[in-house]
Amino acid sequence: MTQRPSFRLRQLPTRGAVALAVVMACVLPPRAWADDSRLQAEGGLEFDSNVTLATANAEPVGALVLRGAALSANRFVHGRHSFGIDAAARLRAALDPTLASEMVGLGSLDLRWLYEPKARSVGVGIRSSLTDARGLAGVLGARTFRNANAEGLVTLRAGDHRFVMALGGRDFIYRPNAAQRYRGYAATAALLSPLWRSFDETRSLALAITLGFEGRGYSSRALASQCPPALIAATCVAETSVTRYDQVARAGLELTYSGTTIISAGYRVLDIASNSFGQSLRRHQWSVAATHGLTARLFGTIGATAQIDEFSPGANLVGNPQNSEIATLADEARSMVQMRLGYRLSARLTLEVRAASWTNLLSDVAYQRQAIGISFVRD
Repeated sequence: MTQRPSFRLRQLPTRGAVALAVVMACVLPPRAWADDSRLQAEGGLEFDSNVTLATANAEPVGALVLRGAALSANRFVHGRHSFGIDAAARLRAALDPTLASEMVGLGSLDLRWLYEPKARSVGVGIRSSLTDARGLAGVLGARTFRNANAEGLVTLRAGDHRFVMALGGRDFIYRPNAAQRYRGYAATAALLSPLWRSFDETRSLALAITLGFEGRGYSSRALASQCPPALIAATCVAETSVTRYDQVARAGLELTYSGTTIISAGYRVLDIASNSFGQSLRRHQWSVAATHGLTARLFGTIGATAQIDEFSPGANLVGNPQNSEIATLADEARSMVQMRLGYRLSARLTLEVRAASWTNLLSDVAYQRQAIGISFVRD
């Protein structure tokens, strides 16, 4: 889920986020702080058949897992200025004392400011975010990382259509493997466009298109193979004196129909071109999901993602993590089928049952994982 050595990014997101929060608190009058706020809390248990994300190289371990989350989303408007402050705290803890690596806590903060002189004009803004996932038992697990970014925004509105461009930098640390740390620049463009709306406005069809490019400079050296392709082996791979550098391109398209049933379908492609042997990757993802109200209080969601990974020769020899795009405690970057049933116990409390199954499609690396759980969600 790259910058040159002279590009210092690490302190920009955290310091920028704090500075923006202080300015907002001191400058804006009280009336600007009462526009739109939402709080959500969640807690529950699930059984995970493969808690440690083990592949064919290790025997999967199953365990009960405690999950919890507290989320806060806030939107404020002051004249032509709009602000967003999102914060989250998440917990994922295996209830097996021998699985210390699966006791993980995650905290995240996302701050945004946008200035639009007119309703239909160009806007400018800033976004800064920090996500930090740590092992609560002092053990580095596969889900521990830190991701920080800061970027400038340019937006364009035309009626209900919106175009957004972002340019900034990123600092990523994958804690179990220091060689996977990188810093770099990132550029993103997104188009959000309603294609159709019924006369009574009860049904609509919307299109979202995203394009992105990153340059990643790693803290490790690039690898090279000394053997011909037909004789590739682990003993052939050695470090070079060249710093690893990746170019990452991504694109996505999603259609969403909203009516009595909400249906979405999309395609995403990720292409990583690396100067390090075995680190290049092309990932295709096709996804579909549908949510429907079954009764006045009961709703159901079903979804599926088909993922095909095209690894460069020798990828299985260099320990390239298949979860390189982790962003939350739930991101696994696999093919999956999932189901969720929600029952509203009251206006603000929902009981949810969730089940999911992950696997690798068209891959030499065997992987299987199933999870089923129950949780309470309070809005």
